[in-house]
Amino acid sequence: MRFDAWMAGLIVLYLGVFAGLWVSSGGTPETAIIRGFGSLAFLMLSFTLSIGPLSRFSPRFKRLIFNRRHLGVTTFFVGLIHAVFSLLIYFEGDLFGVFTTNGAYGQAHRFPFVPFGLLSLLILLAMATTSHDWWFAKLGVRFWKRLHMLVYLAYTSLALHVGFGVLQDQAWGWRIGFLAVVAAVFSLHLLAAYRERKIDRTPSLREDGFRFACLKSEIPENQAKAVTIGEERVAVIHYQGEIYALTNVCPHQNGPLGEGKVVNGYLECPWHGFQFSPDQGKGPPPYCDKVDRYEVRVDGDQVFVQPFPIEAQADEE
Repeated sequence: MRFDAWMAGLIVLYLGVFAGLWVSSGGTPETAIIRGFGSLAFLMLSFTLSIGPLSRFSPRFKRLIFNRRHLGVTTFFVGLIHAVFSLLIYFEGDLFGVFTTNGAYGQAHRFPFVPFGLLSLLILLAMATTSHDWWFAKLGVRFWKRLHMLVYLAYTSLALHVGFGVLQDQAWGWRIGFLAVVAAVFSLHLLAAYRERKIDRTPSLREDGFRFACLKSEIPENQAKAVTIGEERVAVIHYQGEIYALTNVCPHQNGPLGEGKVVNGYLECPWHGFQFSPDQGKGPPPYCDKVDRYEVRVDGDQVFVQPFPIEAQADEE
């Protein structure tokens, strides 16, 4: 609720300042609504996509992951208001006119940019509609994940919509600012992917079937660290002076448990708050959720982890 209140306040503030500056400079109120909501939707989607990689570089951004769903759904409605006013004012309600007016495919400054915005809005509609856990259960993990990965296509399409659209009659300062935002978003994702790949390639030292995971001193108390053991991603947890290891994948929506922290004795997934005990991998009563555990050995400051879940080893025996 606190985040939602802050978000609503910032939205009102942005739109109020934008409209005031636009109208005072000679613009019409209708255009202020269209461009105000449109620019806000672009900035909100940029920020929403940046939360994930930022949380991998700084723990202070992890708390925003809990609110990413609300932010994404709100972004869709902001974009929808922009689209409705654009359709009514520029196209007089003619949806077909979106594809037949304003554009020449052979000229960059007259390229039809509106279909790009429509594609972005339709993807955000599908994501907002299926953001509830009920849809996650009905669609299945794989299909739901693939659907929501389309957000990168939506962002690319939105960038093309802005680049071929409103920026064509703007000064170079606005164009550079727009390109800087887009470049920052994609750069954050590339840097985060490089960091994850570097972790995945970290050599593992074998010791009696165990593999070197990390140093105990690298993990603060009540925190976790994602490491790669063989082909598995494992969350190594430091809790009450002891080291535990669980699978890094939350069964809810495949959230990264290794980026979570211990709250009230349970490792909490940073995405939606699902919790699991570090020693047993079980959710708090009365929930029956459970994740795989891994056997751990600590030698001085070095942490070694068995590359197979404890439950899998028990089944083989």
